[in-house]
Amino acid sequence: NPTGNANAVENAPEATWTPVFPNPVTAGEAIRWTAACGPGEHLDVFTYAGQLVEHPTAASTSVMSTANWEPGVYLMRWTCPSGATRTSRLIVQ
Repeated sequence: NPTGNANAVENAPEATWTPVFPNPVTAGEAIRWTAACGPGEHLDVFTYAGQLVEHPTAASTSVMSTANWEPGVYLMRWTCPSGATRTSRLIVQ
């Protein structure tokens, strides 16, 4: 379940970095990543101010559009079924 708070991403003690490409990305282009932990993971995308902007239902998908995203810094958090998290910072231009 999303917390709606980016601090949860930054302060998670078990967090591991997950690369996202391209980074930076031009608003409207697709981003790609390698699945953080496989089936059953959940993805939350936050603005750097902590506002939840994406919570796709199929987080195992490794492609997402940035259409309608404002330029800025975003935090992406994948939560595995075990509770472990993986994070990435994305710059949208």
